[in-house]
Amino acid sequence: MIRPLLDALERGALVVVANNRLARHLHLQFGRAQAAAGRSAWRSPAVIPWKTWIRDLWEESLLNSGRAGRLDLLHEQPARQLWIEIIAASNTVTPLSDVEGLAEVAAQAWQLMHDWGIEWADIEAGAQTTDQRAFVEWAGAYRQRCSEAGWVEAAVLPELLELDLSGGHLSIQSTVWFHGFDVWTPAQQKFRAALERSGVAITIPEDAEPAAVGQLTACADAQAEIESAARWARARFEANPDAAVAVIVPDLAARAAEVRRVFLDVFVPDWRASSADQSAPVNLSYGTSLASVGVVTQALLALELTKTQLHYQDLGQLLRSPYLRGAVGEATARAALEVELRELADPELELAAVGALSRTRAPEFAALIDAGRTARDRATAQSPKEWCHWITAFLQAIGWPGDRGLGSADYQAVDAWHALLKDLAGCEKVAAQIDFAQARGMLLRMARQRLFQPEGRHPAVQVMGLLEASGQRFDHLWISGMAAEDWPKSARPNAFLPLGLQRRAQLPDSSPEHAHAFATAITRHRRASADELVVSWPQQRDDALLSPSRLFADLPTVEQADLELWSASLFNARLQAATELVTLEPDPVPPVPATIQPGGGAGLLGQQSVCPARAFLERRLGAREIRIPRIGIDPRARGKLVHWVLHAFFGQISSRAELVDLAPDRLDRTLDELLQQGVRECFGRRRGITAQLLRLEVLRLKPILLEFLELEAQREDFTVVEREFEREIEIGRLVVRLRLDRIDRLANGSLLVIDYKTGQADLSGWSVERPREPQMPAYAVVSGAGALGLARLTVRYRGYIGVGRPDTGIAGILTPTQLTQRAIDDWSALVAAWQEGLATLAAEFMAGDMRADRFHLDPLRGQFSVLSRVNEVDQPGWAVIS
Repeated sequence: MIRPLLDALERGALVVVANNRLARHLHLQFGRAQAAAGRSAWRSPAVIPWKTWIRDLWEESLLNSGRAGRLDLLHEQPARQLWIEIIAASNTVTPLSDVEGLAEVAAQAWQLMHDWGIEWADIEAGAQTTDQRAFVEWAGAYRQRCSEAGWVEAAVLPELLELDLSGGHLSIQSTVWFHGFDVWTPAQQKFRAALERSGVAITIPEDAEPAAVGQLTACADAQAEIESAARWARARFEANPDAAVAVIVPDLAARAAEVRRVFLDVFVPDWRASSADQSAPVNLSYGTSLASVGVVTQALLALELTKTQLHYQDLGQLLRSPYLRGAVGEATARAALEVELRELADPELELAAVGALSRTRAPEFAALIDAGRTARDRATAQSPKEWCHWITAFLQAIGWPGDRGLGSADYQAVDAWHALLKDLAGCEKVAAQIDFAQARGMLLRMARQRLFQPEGRHPAVQVMGLLEASGQRFDHLWISGMAAEDWPKSARPNAFLPLGLQRRAQLPDSSPEHAHAFATAITRHRRASADELVVSWPQQRDDALLSPSRLFADLPTVEQADLELWSASLFNARLQAATELVTLEPDPVPPVPATIQPGGGAGLLGQQSVCPARAFLERRLGAREIRIPRIGIDPRARGKLVHWVLHAFFGQISSRAELVDLAPDRLDRTLDELLQQGVRECFGRRRGITAQLLRLEVLRLKPILLEFLELEAQREDFTVVEREFEREIEIGRLVVRLRLDRIDRLANGSLLVIDYKTGQADLSGWSVERPREPQMPAYAVVSGAGALGLARLTVRYRGYIGVGRPDTGIAGILTPTQLTQRAIDDWSALVAAWQEGLATLAAEFMAGDMRADRFHLDPLRGQFSVLSRVNEVDQPGWAVIS
């Protein structure tokens, strides 16, 4: 099947093929044949895909003043943008409609209409459903816009080029070969007939005989099937690297990542450890979205630097990006800057403030922000072509694609980016003047739709979809996924075209009968394309048992053991097999040296109580979780605001007597002033949704504070003696810093220690043996206080809970007997028990105790799982000693 084509190409014939992949395949085969014949140079063969050939004929018509050439060709991207604009402007869509998705399906319907000869008048008359009537409206507007502007797009070209053929405006070679067309559309058949009428000799090579060796084999499931196909392909490739070996995966688009991983596991078993996948002898035909390729992702994200605000996640990606100027020299400084920015606790960050913060820490990154501001100031509504120049200039200003050299894949992605900009420039036909948001939106949509696949090495095993194998010849071919439930595929007619018209035109997806006929044609071509053929199907999917497709029922069934698969173990299996159990000598954590103080507050003892391992990681190794800013008011920031307001209030009102004497209107004004001032002090200048949420937060907090102060006025006489003060205390060898919100002197002369709580609060953390919240008990040990109280200020609860001597006279303050359920009935005894429990925790920490309780591992999860290896606890072969 290939040899006659190569001979024709050598004679100078034109070969028109079905797709780009087949064109590249024939170019490669022709070059190999020429090299094998001893030639060092040869004329490039005339192999061209159908779509490219039609566009080239339009250009010839343009030069020769033909009918098609009188119209301006509307390329794919401008045509898609025109569909989007028309659909977005119609009354048939809602704000929640996926306009881009609708445009995709509408463009497909428009192409099908012309490819299969469905008349426009029939579509107008036959439209019955809401979708079909909407398409009639959109397509009518599309036709009118094209007619008014003098545009023609690819779907209509064959019909116009027929007129140019008969009019002598096209000079086509006397011999044209067509190859790789599994199914001919009526439009293609009509154009082929017009070529023959004009005297062009048409040749369509006959399919070869079906494979000499055809076998059917069952696999356990879809994943085992791919691994078997990969092992089979490696065995054939190793036997003869020059052989054409291919594996067809029908649902490759959905499984591209999984298939790539399995083939790399087989062909480059250590690829995970060595990053050797770039040189793997495997070409996966399905690429990824260009927008998801790192260097292009960063180009699109870098355009966000022209905004005034940026989300912390996007800003973090830019700080970590290797594709911007200064990424190498400022890597450490930018990492530290990201951690600092996360501490600002605001998801949306002002770029002006970030630039000011960066100026001394990462000056080159600050220069990138300055470049974004300069570009923003110069951005005005302009044409897509002008936006392409603007975007290119901006990316050059920020040093994209970076200081380091680019690898082959990145270099090809940059070329694809420039081609994308060229397509955007072509959209000026349908979008004369657009703003930056529209330009970036169009560019992002185009990048998401465009598939990118770096050119692979040769020779290599080809992994492709079912249709991409059209016209190719293989020495060895494995077709996977041929379960009866999956092949032939179910009919999926286009929702925008009347179903009756689709069936009358015999569209492949219009009915089960036509879908079966299409699948039969594809099957016949694939079975004739290889010398050795293996067809497989997964026996089970979820809980369902599957059977093989009836289109391959005549093939003999074989066991996989008879297929000569590559049988070596994969990397993970070899790694596990090579391991041996090693008993490590005990290596306990050394105690804290006598000359060193870890520092920190009472939270250290609390961590030691809950999880000694977490206390060790944080307090001795200095590990910290990187903060994740939240949308809205962070609970910690909400608590900070309440603390600030109450601290300021009791700085003015220092006793119950003064509080009782305070007039209600003055109390109201005082709280208003303090809340507004507290917002400025605690949150600074905020805009947008955060500012609105802060206004709501003030409205929420004010009644809570008023009710709490009313409860304070109902207490017995007290005087505020301390506010927001710090004190260092010694517990054994450990020096701990305490920070208390407030201390009141009660009417009986004793002290009440108060801690404000704006979230959940209870007394379970004050247990005597291992207190989880030791700050208040620790202060009771050293201060001689007579009571401890948590002042709850939440929507549900206002007032105190705590423990102290029986004569405090405050509702919610329990006696030691009530707290300990009769275990301790005296305040002095409770304080002594706390002292002993705290001393035990301090001694444990200073001695290097870092136990982990496997039944309470949550403190070691999240970001700490990298250090704690907590995710390995339940893995086979691991043992954890609590």
